[in-house]
Amino acid sequence: MPECSQSSSLPPHWQPAALAGLWLDGPFRTLICSRDSLTMRLAHLAGAPITVSLHAQGPGRARFDELKRLGLPAGQRIWRREVTLEAGGDVLVAARSVMALRGCPPWVAGLGTRALGHQLFARGARAPQKSIVQRSPIEMAWSAPGFLALPTSWGRRSLFTLGPDRAPLLVQEYFVHERFSRYQPASRMDGSTQCHFG
Repeated sequence: MPECSQSSSLPPHWQPAALAGLWLDGPFRTLICSRDSLTMRLAHLAGAPITVSLHAQGPGRARFDELKRLGLPAGQRIWRREVTLEAGGDVLVAARSVMALRGCPPWVAGLGTRALGHQLFARGARAPQKSIVQRSPIEMAWSAPGFLALPTSWGRRSLFTLGPDRAPLLVQEYFVHERFSRYQPASRMDGSTQCHFG
């Protein structure tokens, strides 16, 4: 069984974030679709510094949807990191990052409480002409983070390529704070049913 349980027995149904306008509106849609530093955006939104709390880091097991996105066979062990991004003691976002255990670079394996986004964007900025860090289109889903019994919420994910012959890194971020809870879908995203908001 996967190490991270879901609120449903079905895996998350990921949709392109480019379709976010069908389900979301206003600033939250902008937040979901943003491709810059989420930590900086959250700090601006909360009006307070963002702290990172580390809950798990190291070898583990992946969900089926994670293995599929990484292009890994069923049952393969992965490296995973689970953190929460917090402001003033409130958990705003829960993040789970996974990659193949083999090929996980030391700077990723030892991130600890450092913000992953800062590290990724800093590496890209140091040598942009070499395109060391590349990011896939963002996808979104209505799902649970799978750790700390955090609630089902809107999540987003994207795949980062860290360089030639490097294992890709899948970063998943779930907007669990109650300020985002008004964007609850009336039904599960299945590609055929629109979501409605109260």
